[in-house]
Formats: sequence, structure tokens, C-alpha cells
Amino acid sequence: MKMASFKMYLTAVVALILGTIFSTNAHSHVPVLLWESPNNGESEVNPSALSRMNVEEFADVLMRRVEADHSPVVVLFVEDTLSVEDFSRQSSGSGSLFPALQTIKGNVNLEFIPSVETPVKALNRLSKLGYKWEQISGEVLPEAKKKILIVNLSDLKTDEDRSSMLLQHDRYMTALYERMVAVYPNILAIFTGRRSSWTAPKQDLSRVRRDAEPTNAAGTSCNVALTSSGTSQIMLYTSECPIISINSSNYNLTSGDALKTDNQKGSHRMIVRYKLENSPDKITVRFRFNFSDDGYWQLTQAEYEDSTGQKHILESKSNIRAPLNYSYNCGTTALFQNAEGTVTLKLKNIKVQPGVQDGKFSPAQDCVPFFTIPIWSGLFVTFLLLFIVAWGIDMMMSIHTMDRFDDPKGKPLVFNAQE
Repeated sequence: MKMASFKMYLTAVVALILGTIFSTNAHSHVPVLLWESPNNGESEVNPSALSRMNVEEFADVLMRRVEADHSPVVVLFVEDTLSVEDFSRQSSGSGSLFPALQTIKGNVNLEFIPSVETPVKALNRLSKLGYKWEQISGEVLPEAKKKILIVNLSDLKTDEDRSSMLLQHDRYMTALYERMVAVYPNILAIFTGRRSSWTAPKQDLSRVRRDAEPTNAAGTSCNVALTSSGTSQIMLYTSECPIISINSSNYNLTSGDALKTDNQKGSHRMIVRYKLENSPDKITVRFRFNFSDDGYWQLTQAEYEDSTGQKHILESKSNIRAPLNYSYNCGTTALFQNAEGTVTLKLKNIKVQPGVQDGKFSPAQDCVPFFTIPIWSGLFVTFLLLFIVAWGIDMMMSIHTMDRFDDPKGKPLVFNAQE
């Protein structure tokens, strides 16, 4: 009896641990609001209402819209956190949190998708059509020919609660969109978030907004997608501006400009010139790619040269390696650091490839370890089922059958209490 109680308790503990793993590692789905400028006319591709899309399905929707509307300017308004509940909440005045967006609904084709898995990642598919990323602050509108203009709404300063913040972002988006309509002939606007706000604690949201505020009022602007010139092109993409840490002081690297490649025997170098944020100084970063005989390339180091000509060799702390004719993609931060640890270069959500063809990334090799979360989850389920089956077999084998039977013609059996 004690053994059975122990097995039941152990099963409950394993099920609780397994449920916790499934709940904490579930994909975060966020809502997406799509609208197009009046010049685009009626869209031929409309997503179904109340739908749930993964990355590939939403990327297909974007590809069809862009091809149908003759290469419009894609404007991405992105929040740090956003959920469907934000669209149903009301402000202190019992009104919607997006009153300004509702005013443009009658002039544009607006679509709402309540649940999309990491929609920002889906926009990477547009690079196949020649689109390039560029982050803007909203003060100066760049020339946008096949560009994805990123507007980080979390960078807007606010010390108010979430409802007041969303109302401020609503007015900012509408005003910026009206300015863009006067400049760009065709616009595809997307309003979404990086993760769901429903599961994030309130105190964490305030902390994230404070950390995301820019150091200057005008904001920062950088080219997150760079392509070098020369016979052997190298492409480098990061989701945000690279960050250089010099003696524990962090600086954003803005206005990136990829120069020609420096090709040597067995290695290539991508030369990129950046501008230090809040400084007129320009620095140069040389990324070194080595090619091995086994058919692989590897990004081994980055040479940092400041405005005075002083150079620092920054070794890669990550294994950025992929087969030839493949790109490398990683959702974490790639670190490059010198031997003394005084200079560190950080690249967030890196995607890179030497020797690109036709200015497009090849199929990517992701930085996924051998035992991923789904594999561990499958192993947990398998071991749990094996435990239950073994427990059932053990309980069945512990059943004792009768070894004595009554004889209807003889004397009935009498069992003692000890038996």
C-alpha cells in the first residue's frame, strides 16, 4: 500500500513538472493590425478573421500583399508587448485605446489578425524581394525604395501607465502615417508587438520601457541589413543597432555602411564603417570569415578600429559556423571581445553569410542545440508513459490467484484468519 501511494505521488510530481515546462516554453502569439494606403486600392489577399497563424503563414500573406501592390513601402510599428486584450481595454474616459487609428479605418483597407507567431520574424521573407531594413525615429523620412521602415514605439518616452502609453503611441502612429502618405505613393503599415503583454508582469513592463528609452531625444537610426560590395558579397543582418562596450560604457553603432570585401586566401573580410551614437566620430569594424577544407565557413573575429586609428582584435565568443552556400541564423546575442575584456561588440539576432548569390540569403543553419525544448518534452512524455506502463505491469503481476477451490461433493473449505 505504501509503495502504491509513493508511485502515485511520484507520478503527480512528474506531471506537474511536465506541465510547467509546456506552459513556460509555449510560443508567444501577438495580434497584428494591417492597413494600406488608399492609393493601393482594394487588396486581393485578405486573411481570414479570427485566425491563428504561424510564421510561415503570415510571411505568405505579406509576400502576396507586397507582390500585388507593386512593392509598397513597408512600415512596421512595433511595441515591446502587445495582446488582444489591449484592443478591448478602455481608457479612463471609457473610450478605446486606439481612437486615432479608428479615424483612418474609413479610408484604408484595414485587417486584424488576433494571433500570429512572432510576426516580426516573418518580415525577413521580404528580403527575397530585395527589401532592406532601416530603423527610423520619425523625425526624418528616408528615401524608401523596397525598404522596411521600423518604428520602435517602446522608444517613445513615457512615465504614465500602460493605457496612457498606448494612447500616446496611437496618436504618434497616426501622425507619422499621415506624413508618410504625403511622401510615399504606396504604403503597407503593420502594427504588432514582439511578445504578448498578457503574460508579462506589470512591473516588468515598466522596467522594459525605461531600459528601451534612447539616450537622445531624436532617437537612433541604423542600417540593420548590410551588404558589402565587390566580387564576393557578404550580407549581415541584426534586429537592432550593434552595441560596442568600451570600458563598461555602451554606445550604439548607427549609420552603418558596408564597404568592399577584403579577399585573401582562405578568408574574407567584411569592412563596415559605423558612427558612434551622440558623437561625430566614426569607427571601422572588419569581420573576418575563415573557410575550411571540410566545406564550412566561420566568423572568427572582428577587428575594431576607433577614430584615432587604435585597433582591437575581438574574438568571437559564439560558434558562428555554417556550410558553404548556407547562411547562419541565431536568435541570441553574438559577442565579440578582446583578450583584456575592455572592448565588447554585441550583435542581436544575427543572420550572416559570406558569398551570397543575387543579394539574398541562402537557407539558414540555426544555432539550435542538439537537445531542443521539443526533444526534451518528448523524452519527458516517453519516460512518463514508460513509467505508467511499468507501474501497471507491476501491479498486474502482484495479483495472486486462488490455489484452492471448493469441491461441490466434498466438505467446504475453511480458511483460518492467518491464511
